[in-house]
Amino acid sequence: MKNVLLFLTLVFTVNLNAQNKVITKDTKVLNSILEDKNGYWGFDFFYDGYPNDIPYKQKPPFDKGDYKKLASAASLSQKALKKVVEQCAFENWPAFLQTSKDDYILKFALRNLVVRTVLKFRTDKDDGEYRSYNECSIVYIEDKENTHAPKELLSDDGIGYFICVPTRIIQDLANPKFNYKSFTLNKPFKGGGFGNWDMKQQAYLFDMNHIEESFKNSEITISNKELKMVLGLSDVEFQKLKDLCDEKNRPDEFKTAQQIKDAQRNAFFIDVKAYELYKYGAIHLIYVPKNENYHLPQNMQPKSNEGWYFCTSSNVSTNKPDDFYIKNLRATTDASMAKYRIEQAEREAKMKEAAEAKAAWVAKNKYKGVMIYQFEKWNETNKTYDYSYKVISIFGPTNQDLLEIDRPLLDEKVGAKNLKVVYSNYHENMDEVQATKYITEKTGSHQFSVSVNYSYTIPDRPNTYSNNKISDIYKEINKLNKELIDGKSNEKIALIQRAVTDAFNTNNKTLNKSTKVKIVDILATDKYYTENKKFIGKVGVIDASLTENGDGTYYGIIQFTNEKYATIFYQVKIKVIE
Repeated sequence: MKNVLLFLTLVFTVNLNAQNKVITKDTKVLNSILEDKNGYWGFDFFYDGYPNDIPYKQKPPFDKGDYKKLASAASLSQKALKKVVEQCAFENWPAFLQTSKDDYILKFALRNLVVRTVLKFRTDKDDGEYRSYNECSIVYIEDKENTHAPKELLSDDGIGYFICVPTRIIQDLANPKFNYKSFTLNKPFKGGGFGNWDMKQQAYLFDMNHIEESFKNSEITISNKELKMVLGLSDVEFQKLKDLCDEKNRPDEFKTAQQIKDAQRNAFFIDVKAYELYKYGAIHLIYVPKNENYHLPQNMQPKSNEGWYFCTSSNVSTNKPDDFYIKNLRATTDASMAKYRIEQAEREAKMKEAAEAKAAWVAKNKYKGVMIYQFEKWNETNKTYDYSYKVISIFGPTNQDLLEIDRPLLDEKVGAKNLKVVYSNYHENMDEVQATKYITEKTGSHQFSVSVNYSYTIPDRPNTYSNNKISDIYKEINKLNKELIDGKSNEKIALIQRAVTDAFNTNNKTLNKSTKVKIVDILATDKYYTENKKFIGKVGVIDASLTENGDGTYYGIIQFTNEKYATIFYQVKIKVIE
């Protein structure tokens, strides 16, 4: 700014009472201010950052003592400066600006006006926690210096008016992009329409890995109305632009994300004649005219005679790359493309092989059910046990069942060797979703404690194992899990699993499920002797199995009439009832 204007740093208190008195605009007052002026108010201009700021509608709330400090910097007397400040009030703006409800008039049309900076000052704000300040300016807009402007933007008295604005929107050189010799309120900028953009500049497309499918305005903070003003488009033209940005109007070579990457990889975009119409942050609005791109292959040319429009957040530059860069880029990308094609062929061959293997596997294996593991871990902080669950999806041939010999492989999958397993059980025909629901409802655990990312395929083995016997045992385990928990379900499951192990490793006699037996005696060393001695002499039915201990006693589970839950025995003597 001109040297005659001093930058002052002032701290002043907002005095709302000082704003209550409305000073009516008076031509005599304005003339007296201009006559009092003893210095030079330099020519200034609003620049293109203006859309983010509008003039302040309140006059600067200076205290009485501020005028003495400011008057000399404003080239005015204290009395005249006070009148200037009062004239800055919204009530003294031109009538059109007071009644207009469209902020875009303030944001765009005023950028074409010549102004004179009267005074620059700083406002400090301290809310007790943060300290901040704004740099402000009082400017004078004189009618005779703005004869190119619509009369609505000029003063009502034919002389001029004062307003207060953020200093950041002022510059001392005219901006040829926005200061026009004549303009209208509806179209304050030179517009060109499609294919004839007046302010377009050539752009060079480098990293074009990203092109929007349709016109995107989500990352542009100004409104559609303001964007139309920037581009100089009518409502119809603006809608047409949005339609032409749609994916369906892309050249055939750029229909998919992969095609765009391939074009970038082979430096095709370097040959595209493109223009940048608008840029906001990292968003570019790009125009590719039809009549300037006939040198491109047919599948890369714009489909519409209007050209191709798109938004992108990719790397766009208005600086032309030198021939050395382009030559090296093409040499690199050509080699990369050849390597890419070889690698892509290998990937496709592997994908085809994997797809065929999966199809063969699906034809051979069917879904069987799930194996559920519960793990226990002591939480030292909360002095309690934490429980977690892992679900293995079981697949296999239709003629195979899950056997006990599969257990080591299942344990390995879930890492059971390094964890404390409370129990594990098999649920036929249950899927992962059902398993998660079953666990959460049964135990009250959160679904996040259940992991289902495991699977196991039963091998196609010779039918030399007692499949039916093992399957029956797992059915008993499932039956126990479907009962209401009676406090001994886990113990019953463990007892059944012990019976399975003994069946493989010992020659001890085992009595099958549903066999009717009479309780002859219970040894006093039986874990549940006290509560089970009432069953001596009674007849029950074996619920899962009874296995001999080797000393004439049996262990297992027996169901008695009128008893809600089956009863556990560890050392019981029985008599089989035929």
